[in-house]
Amino acid sequence: MTTIIILTQLLQAQNNYIWIIFAIILVACCVFPIMRMRHKKNNLQNTGVYTCPMHPEVQSDKPGNCPKCGMALVKK
Repeated sequence: MTTIIILTQLLQAQNNYIWIIFAIILVACCVFPIMRMRHKKNNLQNTGVYTCPMHPEVQSDKPGNCPKCGMALVKK
Protein backbone atom coordinates (compact mmCIF):
# COMPACT_ATOMS: atom_id res chain seq x y z
CA MET A 1 0.00 0.00 0.00
CA THR A 2 2.78 2.43 0.85
CA THR A 3 4.45 1.65 -2.46
CA ILE A 4 1.36 2.84 -4.33
CA ILE A 5 1.30 6.04 -2.31
CA ILE A 6 4.99 6.66 -2.96
CA LEU A 7 4.55 6.00 -6.70
CA THR A 8 1.55 8.32 -6.80
CA GLN A 9 3.52 11.06 -5.08
CA LEU A 10 6.43 10.60 -7.48
CA LEU A 11 4.13 10.86 -10.48
CA GLN A 12 2.55 14.00 -9.07
CA ALA A 13 5.99 15.48 -8.39
CA GLN A 14 7.12 14.71 -11.96
CA ASN A 15 3.92 16.23 -13.26
CA ASN A 16 4.65 19.39 -11.27
CA TYR A 17 8.15 19.55 -12.77
CA ILE A 18 6.70 19.27 -16.25
CA TRP A 19 4.33 22.18 -15.56
CA ILE A 20 7.14 24.26 -14.10
CA ILE A 21 9.33 23.63 -17.16
CA PHE A 22 6.38 24.38 -19.44
CA ALA A 23 5.74 27.68 -17.60
CA ILE A 24 9.41 28.68 -17.87
CA ILE A 25 9.45 27.98 -21.61
CA LEU A 26 6.18 29.87 -22.09
CA VAL A 27 7.47 32.92 -20.22
CA ALA A 28 10.74 32.85 -22.15
CA CYS A 29 8.88 32.70 -25.47
CA CYS A 30 6.86 35.78 -24.48
CA VAL A 31 9.55 37.85 -22.77
CA PHE A 32 12.49 37.54 -25.17
CA PRO A 33 10.68 38.86 -28.28
CA ILE A 34 9.42 41.85 -26.28
CA MET A 35 12.92 42.58 -25.00
CA ARG A 36 14.30 42.30 -28.54
CA MET A 37 11.66 44.75 -29.87
CA ARG A 38 12.43 47.27 -27.11
CA HIS A 39 16.16 46.97 -27.79
CA LYS A 40 15.59 47.53 -31.51
CA LYS A 41 13.31 50.51 -30.81
CA ASN A 42 15.89 52.06 -28.47
CA ASN A 43 18.62 51.63 -31.09
CA LEU A 44 16.46 53.36 -33.69
CA GLN A 45 15.72 56.23 -31.29
CA ASN A 46 19.39 56.68 -30.40
CA THR A 47 20.64 56.75 -33.98
CA GLY A 48 17.84 58.86 -35.40
CA VAL A 49 15.56 57.68 -38.17
CA TYR A 50 14.68 59.79 -41.17
CA THR A 51 11.51 59.05 -43.11
CA CYS A 52 9.70 60.44 -46.10
CA PRO A 53 6.50 62.34 -45.19
CA MET A 54 4.72 60.79 -48.19
CA HIS A 55 6.25 57.31 -47.98
CA PRO A 56 6.67 56.27 -44.30
CA GLU A 57 8.05 52.89 -45.34
CA VAL A 58 11.16 54.68 -46.66
CA GLN A 59 13.56 54.98 -43.72
CA SER A 60 17.19 56.00 -43.44
CA ASP A 61 19.68 56.51 -40.62
CA LYS A 62 20.91 59.77 -42.17
CA PRO A 63 19.26 62.75 -43.87
CA GLY A 64 18.75 62.69 -47.62
CA ASN A 65 16.04 62.49 -50.26
CA CYS A 66 13.31 59.92 -50.78
CA PRO A 67 14.17 57.58 -53.66
CA LYS A 68 10.50 57.40 -54.67
CA CYS A 69 9.51 61.08 -54.83
CA GLY A 70 12.67 63.10 -54.14
CA MET A 71 11.28 64.86 -51.04
CA ALA A 72 13.65 65.56 -48.16
CA LEU A 73 13.61 62.96 -45.41
CA VAL A 74 12.55 64.30 -42.01
CA LYS A 75 13.69 63.08 -38.60
CA LYS A 76 11.09 60.88 -36.97
